[in-house]
Amino acid sequence: MQQYDFTKQPSILIQGAMEIETDYLIGQLEDAVCVAVGNWKFYTGFLGRYREPVIVSRTYQGMVNASADTTLGLTYFAPKAVINQG
Repeated sequence: MQQYDFTKQPSILIQGAMEIETDYLIGQLEDAVCVAVGNWKFYTGFLGRYREPVIVSRTYQGMVNASADTTLGLTYFAPKAVINQG
């Protein structure tokens, strides 16, 4: 399979504030890679039967942390959608 560029091709950013909200998804990623952007970690990989490109990040608690993580994720990866759960 050709190398997928998460910074230039369509993907989905899924965020959660705590480990319990993100660890399962990170564990399910195929071909997972941890990408550090400053002090923030983003996990790229593929989910599901159709290998959908997904980025998972832990925002930690608080509106400022969630805003910073979302801004970095949008700027660095340019995902087509953001799902913030938790």
